[in-house]
Amino acid sequence: MRHPLATAGYVVTRDRSHLERARLMDLSAEGVPEIDDLVEYLQISLPEAVANLSRGEEMVASSFTEANPGTAEEMREWHRNCPEFLFDLVIWNIDPKYRTLLDMLRDESEGVCLSFGGGIGTEALRLAEQGNNVWYCDVPDSPVWHFAQWRAERRGLPIRFTAEIPDDETFDCVVAINVFSSMNESELPAIVERLVAAMRPGGRLYCSLDFVPRADHPYLQDHDRLWLALVERLPLEEIAELRVPSSDPRQYVAVYVKQATAAG
Repeated sequence: MRHPLATAGYVVTRDRSHLERARLMDLSAEGVPEIDDLVEYLQISLPEAVANLSRGEEMVASSFTEANPGTAEEMREWHRNCPEFLFDLVIWNIDPKYRTLLDMLRDESEGVCLSFGGGIGTEALRLAEQGNNVWYCDVPDSPVWHFAQWRAERRGLPIRFTAEIPDDETFDCVVAINVFSSMNESELPAIVERLVAAMRPGGRLYCSLDFVPRADHPYLQDHDRLWLALVERLPLEEIAELRVPSSDPRQYVAVYVKQATAAG
């Protein structure tokens, strides 16, 4: 049986220009795990998936513009009702730039890790496969949440899914790729403070700092000054950063380590 999402109009498209773009991106080749997962999960054909992957970014931008969420709760509700994100995030997760970022996690093993804003679950899967005890946190009951759960179950990985940052867990590493820039300014400080509080001294925070609003990503917000102020007062020290070639110089992934404080 085809997945319910497969009956929506955005799944099947015959737009030749989008198909041509997909060919240029070499998406039609079999053996790409993220695409294979999407095809099986939605019970659609590879050509259907490829056609929509090539326009996932466009569909998400259109969905955001139409919904026009303003408050933090409205943003969560939009995420909860935006199945187009499946296509947008799959295409991002197979991008060589993302694979470079993902490789930063290669030395994280046998720890307790949190994938915050975990999307379709690729970071959580990678960390679990490396022997970590992994938590995944994102908007519950959203399309990406359910897809990430399915991917973990399909691989037999015991990833724990949570709607909130766990209060009774201490993390060796927290991963937040493409998360902070899409959060509402009113909630970002408290969220970051909670994440840092949940890290052990010496724990690592991997986060992308993409505070560059763009027409093709209208949900991104400029939190650059706010972020600098947060880092200044939190017990975080930047130990590494990765700037992917051809990206905007303001877009990069930073790795912070939590410093020990007098309170422990």
